Amino acid sequence: MGVLCLAHARAHSMRRHSQIHACADLDLMSSTSQDSLYIEAYEWTKHAPLSDWEMRDATPEERKRMVLVFNTPSGDVPSLYCQSVSYKCDIKMPKVLLSYIHIGTFNGQVQKIICADTSRVYTIVYLSSFPVVGKIEIHSELVGNRKTESVHVVTDAQFEIPWYLTWLTATSEKILIASYYDELLESVKQMCRSSK
Repeated sequence: MGVLCLAHARAHSMRRHSQIHACADLDLMSSTSQDSLYIEAYEWTKHAPLSDWEMRDATPEERKRMVLVFNTPSGDVPSLYCQSVSYKCDIKMPKVLLSYIHIGTFNGQVQKIICADTSRVYTIVYLSSFPVVGKIEIHSELVGNRKTESVHVVTDAQFEIPWYLTWLTATSEKILIASYYDELLESVKQMCRSSK
C-alpha cells in the first residue's frame, strides 16, 4: 500500500515595530493621493514598469476589512479617507533565493487598501503570484508624531510556505521585512514632500 503525501503549506506570521525619522510638518493625508501612491509603488518595485494600474475609492467591504484588521471602532472608519490601488509588475527574484529557485523574474500582483486621517495611516497590502510564498498579506498602522518628527509603524505580515520549503522561512521573512521597510521609507518621504 502506497503512502499519499499531500503538499501542505505552513502559515507564518510576524510583527515588527519601526520608528522612522520624518519631518515636522508631516502630511499623513497625502498618503492616499494618486501621485504619492504611484511614486511609492514605482520606488518599491525598484523602478519596474507598473501595468494595469487602477486607483479608486475603497469599497464598503474594504472599509469593513479595515475595522476587522485594525480593531478600530466602526465609527472611526467613515472619518477616514480610504483608497484602493492595484497593479502588476515584474519583480526580480532576490539573489539569496536564486540558488534555490531558478526564476529570474516573475510577475506579481499588488493590491493596497489605504485609509488615513491627520494622525494615522492604516494599510492592508495583498501580494499574490509570488514564488515560494504564493501570497502575502501585510497590515501596517503608522502613527505620526510631529513633536519628535518621527512615525511609529506596527507591521504584521502573514504568508504560507510549502512544507518542503519551510527551511526558507527565516530567509523569506528577512526579505519581506527589508522590502516593506523600503516601502515605508518611501511613504514617509512622500508625506514629507507633499507638506512643502
